[in-house]
Amino acid sequence: MGCDVVESRTGDALLDRAALQVPSVVVVDLALADVSAYECCRVLRARHGEGLPIVMVSEHRREPADEVAALLLGADDFIAKPVNAEVFCARVRRMLERTEPQRSAPWPLTPRESEVLGLMVEGVPATEISERLCITEKTTATHIEHILAKTGAHSRAQAVAFAVRDHLLAPN
Repeated sequence: MGCDVVESRTGDALLDRAALQVPSVVVVDLALADVSAYECCRVLRARHGEGLPIVMVSEHRREPADEVAALLLGADDFIAKPVNAEVFCARVRRMLERTEPQRSAPWPLTPRESEVLGLMVEGVPATEISERLCITEKTTATHIEHILAKTGAHSRAQAVAFAVRDHLLAPN
C-alpha cells in the first residue's frame, strides 16, 4: 500500500503527533492506557474534520455497543481483532481512495490568499498579517474566511494543517 507507519503508544502521543502532522489515516486501538480511544477519535474528528479516515480496532471489546460508540464518535470503521491483513489493507485502501480526491484537488486560492495562508502556517497572528501585508484587519479576516471556505476547513488551525499536509505552499 506504500504507507509510512508511525506508532504512538498512548493517546496523548497520538494526539500530539496528529497535531504536528496530519496523518493520511489513523488506526486507534481501544486498549489505550491513558486517554480513551473514543476520546482520541472525537478529538481527531473535531480537529481534522471528515477528511481524515479513522479506524478503531479492538481485541476484547467486540460488542455491537462498542462498534456503535466508535462510529457515533466519528470512526469510519471498527475492526475486531484478530485482523485479517488483506481485509484490513482493502478497507484502509478504500478509505484513502475516497479521501484522496480532496487532497489532490487544487485549491482555488488567490495569490493574496496564498500569502495570508503562508503567514498563518508560520504562526503569524492575524493582526501582524495585516501589518506585514499593509491591509486592514477586516481585509485579513475576509481573506481568512475565504481560505476556510475554499479549503473546507472549519478553523484556522485546520486550514494550516491541510496546507502543511498537502504541501500546498511553495517553499520560500
